[in-house]
Amino acid sequence: MTNIVVIAHDAKKPELATFISERLEWLRGVNIIATGRTAEFIESQGLPCKH
Repeated sequence: MTNIVVIAHDAKKPELATFISERLEWLRGVNIIATGRTAEFIESQGLPCKH
């Protein structure tokens, strides 16, 4: 399975939300790794995320 690491400053969360919504099906097929609030934000969008 493919891994993707996501890092986003708080000010970029709206852009991250757009990125996620446009690629939701693809993102469901990869391991997402993120830190701190970015990981929490990704999980709030309904995707599992490793911290």
